[in-house]
Amino acid sequence: MKKYYPYPTVKEQLSDPDSIVNKVKEANKMRLENPELARGSYETIFMNEDNSFGVCKRSYNNSDIYVLINLAKEGEVSYDISSLGNKEIVSSFCCIKDTKLMLEGDSKLIIPALSITIIR
Repeated sequence: MKKYYPYPTVKEQLSDPDSIVNKVKEANKMRLENPELARGSYETIFMNEDNSFGVCKRSYNNSDIYVLINLAKEGEVSYDISSLGNKEIVSSFCCIKDTKLMLEGDSKLIIPALSITIIR
């Protein structure tokens, strides 16, 4: 008797860039490329009223990154990254298919729902 499993097999998921398997691989890659995420000190820079969006600073071995997280299930958040200094976007991870980070002008970052952005 075959048991019901709600997700495709790993083999099937590997060919789908939006699959759970590939999203986990993206998240792991982001963590490996930014050791501050796993080992760094933590400082909250900003948190909105319902705690669905926040910015934190992670520091490790004299290197700082800023992590912008939108945990809302829908909707995007606008954040002025000029307050973080002269930084560049180094990584972004969006969980919702066909969504991506957008930069308007030089400093207005539009962060989609269920996403993480790293600025260095």
